[in-house]
Amino acid sequence: MENKLKENAALPGSCSKGVDPCLESLNGEAANGQSLTQTAATGKIEETIMRMLSAYRMNAFAQCLRQQLNDPAWSFQPFLRRLLTCLEAEQLARKERGAERRFKSAGLPRGTYSLKQFDFAPGRGITQPALEEIVECRWIAKREPHQRRDSRRNGKSIAITSATGCGKSFLAMVISSEAIERGFNVKYWSLGELVEKLSGAEKKSEALRKINEADLLTIDDFGLSTLTAQEQAIVYDLIRSRADNLSTIIVSQRPCKEWYEP
Repeated sequence: MENKLKENAALPGSCSKGVDPCLESLNGEAANGQSLTQTAATGKIEETIMRMLSAYRMNAFAQCLRQQLNDPAWSFQPFLRRLLTCLEAEQLARKERGAERRFKSAGLPRGTYSLKQFDFAPGRGITQPALEEIVECRWIAKREPHQRRDSRRNGKSIAITSATGCGKSFLAMVISSEAIERGFNVKYWSLGELVEKLSGAEKKSEALRKINEADLLTIDDFGLSTLTAQEQAIVYDLIRSRADNLSTIIVSQRPCKEWYEP
């Protein structure tokens, strides 16, 4: 009888007391169910995170995270490394969007005017080291994030003067473009456009305030046409409002000493 019981216990699938196969089967089914539950919970968490990232418009972060989740190689990276990579992707995307907005606001095409395209011919009157120092934009007063916009101080200004065809406007656009890439808000207008904008404003003080929101104001074709007394007063008020605080580039065919002539 004892031998018979031993034989029955050894049969595959036997559920007799002390038989391992039955226990292994039950444990396997339990583990399977737990695994499915965990997978479902993970999927729900992932869905919630993606929805929250979308709500906060962190699309680049979400895209980077999705790539990590789909790439098994990322599972071996430390959590903080994965988080930093996602944050860097979001930071870069926001920087690019900000630059695009600033170029659009300035009315300048991005990538058209760069330091690499400038011709440093002797007749231009500026050396490459000098221009490289200018485009670092340390002379532009920038508002700190915790400060009011009108708290900017000690902004410097630049006058670019020469005869027609020497590349004054191109140089001004290069400097303005470099300033935009460095995070500064720039406005670029001809003097005629600027005078027309201020003259036609219902509230000149409000129009002036909006113009002075720019960290850098570039005025092209300065002194090219004759202004009325009223227009001269408008230009004077604008220049005075930016003096000693905000940065301005003035581009003119006429030397600075001739600007005060009637």
